[in-house]
Amino acid sequence: MLQKLPAIMLTAFTLVFLSCNKDNTPGDQDDDPGETGTVTDVDGNVYKTVKTGNQVWMAENLNVTHYNDGGEIYNATASAANPDSWIQRPGGLRCYYDNDENNGKIYGQLYNWAAVNSGKLAPQGWHIPTKEEWETLTAFLGGEITAGVKLKATTSWDNGSTHPGDNSSGFTGLAAGGRGNNLGIFGGKGTTAAFWSSTKAGTFLYSYILSLNSAMVSSLNTTSEKEGLSVRCVKN
Repeated sequence: MLQKLPAIMLTAFTLVFLSCNKDNTPGDQDDDPGETGTVTDVDGNVYKTVKTGNQVWMAENLNVTHYNDGGEIYNATASAANPDSWIQRPGGLRCYYDNDENNGKIYGQLYNWAAVNSGKLAPQGWHIPTKEEWETLTAFLGGEITAGVKLKATTSWDNGSTHPGDNSSGFTGLAAGGRGNNLGIFGGKGTTAAFWSSTKAGTFLYSYILSLNSAMVSSLNTTSEKEGLSVRCVKN
């Protein structure tokens, strides 16, 4: 089983976002072993895919603006006090890091739990990975203690990492940062990659974290549905 971080780590996660936010823009990834093809979302965006064990994963973060039935996902850009803000507005939401669409071209978009839990976010024939599917991926790569190095891209992470990524999995995990549930503040680009799972156990939601100075894949369980995290999809 992956390491379970207590719910209080949610605050620490947001603080990591705010503590180090250098922009180290990635270049082309030319070290994608196992890359098997592409998948296209409802907007026409084309993503690389990679086969890892018996699973086929997207090798890029989701950047879709519509559900797979054509419905629009609301782009929450407003400030915290606004009823249409990330914190105040109900339902499924998306956003670009720092509300900058150029970030979407590289890092994909950030989504809240309602969008993930809609069952309509992934391209047809794909789905948001469960907690168990994340654990299968991590186990195949040698376990949670060291799998983070294999999942992290060789670019986008800030310089000076004690555990730089080698992308030997072809997953190409970018340090896309995220959006916290406290006022909807952005942070962590260059230091953190955070991905939703589709698993909710009781009041707890599960996500998976790669960090600048860690070789681990950490499992974060939290009760907050207002985190803005990256999304990867797995083929059905």
